[in-house]
Amino acid sequence: MHQVNYTDHNERLINMTTLTGPWFELDNQHIFEEFKALILKGPGWKFIKAYDRTKNCRGAVLALHRQCEGISAVQTRKAAAYAKIASARYSGQKRQFSFDSYVEIHQEAHNTLSDLEEPVPETKKVTDFLAGITDTRLSNAKDLILGDPQKLQDFELCQQYLKTLVYNKTTQDKHERQVSGLNRQQQGRNRH
Repeated sequence: MHQVNYTDHNERLINMTTLTGPWFELDNQHIFEEFKALILKGPGWKFIKAYDRTKNCRGAVLALHRQCEGISAVQTRKAAAYAKIASARYSGQKRQFSFDSYVEIHQEAHNTLSDLEEPVPETKKVTDFLAGITDTRLSNAKDLILGDPQKLQDFELCQQYLKTLVYNKTTQDKHERQVSGLNRQQQGRNRH
């Protein structure tokens, strides 16, 4: 193990650590008690309870790792990320749900998929993103993106373009309401 070229210092330490002997057993049991206190009331306890009698922290951590990072867990997380993308809808600005909220749902799902090494093509990201937008005020912008190869192949560029448009439309609508209100006030004063 000493002669092997390691990619980093941590890999070297992991491979050179002795996982037997009285000191390891003592540390393993001590760390188990600390680990147990951290997860006793959570969902992870069910998966390591079998190690409570032997106080085998290494075995408990490896069992929990298999449970949380195993094939089933990865597939479940991927399915949940795809489901978030498929169910996300933006129908216009609301108090509790803005365009930023809609973008965050997609970005979080794409981050999860990236962490799970599930590459999603940029055009798929964009078309899924556009499919969830039902605000009719953005219909022309969606058509423009579908016809613009640069925006169609870049999720970041697409959502930034739409975010700017939503912000500017919201600002413009507020401005028009203020001008309309002032015009009504002036007309009322001119009548008197």
